[in-house]
Amino acid sequence: MKKKYCFEALLVLVACILSFFICYVYGVSLEDPLDHAAPMAMNLFFPSVFFAAGHGLGTADASDIPGLEDFLLRNTDHFDIQNIPSETRALPVSSPFELTHLYTLYLVGWFWRFFGISVHSMLLCSAFLSALAGVALFGIFRLGLRRGYSLAGVFLVVSSPVFLYTSNNLRDFAKTPFVLLALWMALFLFLKPAGLRKYLFFSLGLGIVLGMAMGIRQDVAMIVPPLALLFLVGTKFKSNHSFFWRLAAGLLFVVPFYLLSAPARYGAALEGNQAFTHSFFTGVSPDIEEKMSFGCASYDALFWTDAGLYAQANVLARRRGDTSSMANVYTAEYRQEQREKDAPRMIDPNLYYTSAKYGEYGQILFLDYLKHFPADIVYRAWVSTSAFYSMPLEVCMMTKQVRASFPLLIQKIFTGHTLAAHVIRYGGLCLVLLSLLVLSARNLKIAYGLAFLILWCTGYVSVCFDTRHMAYLSFVPFLVLLAGLEWVHNCAVSGWQALRKKQHPDQIHNHFPCSEARCIFGSGEMLKKILLFSLTLCLAVVVPLVPLRLWQKQQVHSLLDIAESLKRYPVPVTAEDVQGNESSMLVRPSEPLPGLPDEDFHAPGEASWEYLAAVFYTDGADIPVTIEYDHNRFIHDSTQTVLIRGVSDAGRGTVTLFYPVYEIGTVHSPGLLEQYLHEIKVDFWREKIDPSKPFKDQDLWKSGKYLGLSFDKRFKDSFAGLYRVDPDDRLTYLPFLQVPESREGMRYFKKWQSCPVYLN
Repeated sequence: MKKKYCFEALLVLVACILSFFICYVYGVSLEDPLDHAAPMAMNLFFPSVFFAAGHGLGTADASDIPGLEDFLLRNTDHFDIQNIPSETRALPVSSPFELTHLYTLYLVGWFWRFFGISVHSMLLCSAFLSALAGVALFGIFRLGLRRGYSLAGVFLVVSSPVFLYTSNNLRDFAKTPFVLLALWMALFLFLKPAGLRKYLFFSLGLGIVLGMAMGIRQDVAMIVPPLALLFLVGTKFKSNHSFFWRLAAGLLFVVPFYLLSAPARYGAALEGNQAFTHSFFTGVSPDIEEKMSFGCASYDALFWTDAGLYAQANVLARRRGDTSSMANVYTAEYRQEQREKDAPRMIDPNLYYTSAKYGEYGQILFLDYLKHFPADIVYRAWVSTSAFYSMPLEVCMMTKQVRASFPLLIQKIFTGHTLAAHVIRYGGLCLVLLSLLVLSARNLKIAYGLAFLILWCTGYVSVCFDTRHMAYLSFVPFLVLLAGLEWVHNCAVSGWQALRKKQHPDQIHNHFPCSEARCIFGSGEMLKKILLFSLTLCLAVVVPLVPLRLWQKQQVHSLLDIAESLKRYPVPVTAEDVQGNESSMLVRPSEPLPGLPDEDFHAPGEASWEYLAAVFYTDGADIPVTIEYDHNRFIHDSTQTVLIRGVSDAGRGTVTLFYPVYEIGTVHSPGLLEQYLHEIKVDFWREKIDPSKPFKDQDLWKSGKYLGLSFDKRFKDSFAGLYRVDPDDRLTYLPFLQVPESREGMRYFKKWQSCPVYLN
């Protein structure tokens, strides 16, 4: 028994070292180990500098500390703690962004304290987190696989491009080992009968781990419900008072989770818990939905820009008579603007306006969107569970250009993963479903539990479908592949052993995979379980979608009726060639629109707006139409292309495109943006600066400017007029809405199919 545990511990150590080594080698192979331009690469960890120096986790005036500014700007890769005066007193962290990443700041601070303040120490921190993730992964794989296959699984995951691609972004990667550890603990309780002490101990541990993970990245809150349900309801243990002990386990889970997540929850409250709704409207934007091949309806949302999402909330507030400021006085950006010397470093100028008021109106918009398009939200989650398996191949293609700098071994590994990514993309979902079907024949309860967990974790990311939110799930397809290989291997070994013992051919045949299939499908009881499991999955898709689609169709019908009943005012227009594109024409208003004053600067944080309607005769042809903004004002450039779907009817296929126009400036002052552009490493942005002009006279930071509609000259005769629309209180959310004269051409739901987004 001791030898068994010693060998297990040795393999855990190997998994740990292997994970550390691969992540470290990958990091040092990159030209920039941090490899992303946002100021959060260093500015987020500004308080960690003072913690490492023994002055507490906080901020202080960095201007008088030699070398610190150069380190934060990445002009140098290290900083000497001795340069910080001993009398320095750091102001404790208090901004929302710092509080919602508090434990990440402590983690980096401890590494800087032990290994010195340097970029290399941050790389060691990433490798350390990778090592912890490797240990947790080994535990997860061991729940269903033998030791050798489990170790192979760890190697496949930690060497995968998906895992490594996020490893140098500590803001997103730091949660990975904690989430994986929480998954292992919940699955351990669910899959293996536990004694009462073990059950209570793991409940306490799960609360601690998830509470810490929440303090690292607040989006961890999304996986808390399924894990809590799994261990509270699904765990088997022997006790005469099951309900009482489950209640006790729930308390042991909730108390540490509540206490440890308190800083993150407080930080989120300082901005009105706007992160979810902001992420949601980012996720429903056409450019993000195209990542999962989802769209093609007669309505749409704004392309993703932080300024655009803020503008729609600001406009709703003003439409409802709320004139209060949306500035968030707790943010680093606000305090930087107030010239506070000990203010936190700036993360993003757009955070200036992420106040509780923004969160309040963001929630109103979300509820209105949920009211009108609930079927799309549910269906998008189901699509996400499939689109998840295309993620490995997508990342492989993204990293293709930088592979030449990797050591030869890492290059070979990435090449192998590219082949595996093709298999996962086209067969990953099928393999997972097949595995669950086989498992349901053996143990229906476990199949239901695992299916619920996998579907939840791959479905909730549809809120904002992005690789960095899903990297911790990259083990799922590898686990299924290895489970299948182990099964075939076991059958082959058993068959070979039977052959060596010269057993009867029928007995030998029984050891091979076909015998198991015959056992499953030849057993009436097992077949019933498979059919029941399949039926449950089908019902899980159909039961919510059927009534929600009926409801959504009615709501979209209502939107069409409202849009057609709104007062319209003709807008005189002029036509001109699009600069640099002779085949396209720009139709623009001849005079300034009442809601869009002809000014370079609007009041900071205040959006000017109009709701417009453009009429086209499609004659059955699809017409790409671009809503043009001034590209020179690129910080607030909301240019967006909409594909007007052609309609074939008895007439000319008339379609009216309703669309909102927002002119917004979310940069409170030119000085704030100038400082931001000085701190980030985006050459494209810096190239926009004209050195011959003072920064305050530059176009790049001015409020967005609507120009008009552009489309191919082939459709010149298709354009039938532009109108101002007066939306009343019946419209809360202002959608992009295509209204065909004949309702037969209306698309009431989004589809699971690729709908290319046309960009200029």
